[in-house]
Amino acid sequence: MGDKRSRSFYVLAAFFAAYVLFLYGPMIAIYILSFQGPDGGLTFPMNGVSLVWFSKVFAGAGIVDIGAAFKRSLKLGLVVMILTVVLSVSAGMAFRKSFRGATFLFYVAIASLILSSKAAPKAGRRQWGFSPQALVRTLPGPCRLAF
Repeated sequence: MGDKRSRSFYVLAAFFAAYVLFLYGPMIAIYILSFQGPDGGLTFPMNGVSLVWFSKVFAGAGIVDIGAAFKRSLKLGLVVMILTVVLSVSAGMAFRKSFRGATFLFYVAIASLILSSKAAPKAGRRQWGFSPQALVRTLPGPCRLAF
């Protein structure tokens, strides 16, 4: 119980805390700033505290109907949840016993997880004409020499 932790534990804990802060910090700042008064914007310090922005969002005033979008999102989430549970439980039950083609099916499932992260950027380049070279061309002259 009285074991001392090594220095690397604290270094890694600090790194993890910084990661979580950078990941969730902007979202938390927006949540806090959403309670600004009617004269406020997305800046600190806050100009009063009110729920005026929430009333404008849920009043349906504007282009987007938040209520309908929220209902569609809930329906979509429910369908995805049901399909995921049914397919994953079925796959788990199938792999309990060995069957013909199990190894191939396993590798196809793993490949689909890996290749989706490789195929999405390629599809983006094809769809929108994005390329890493185009990104480098946006850099200032001295930075461009590094690439």
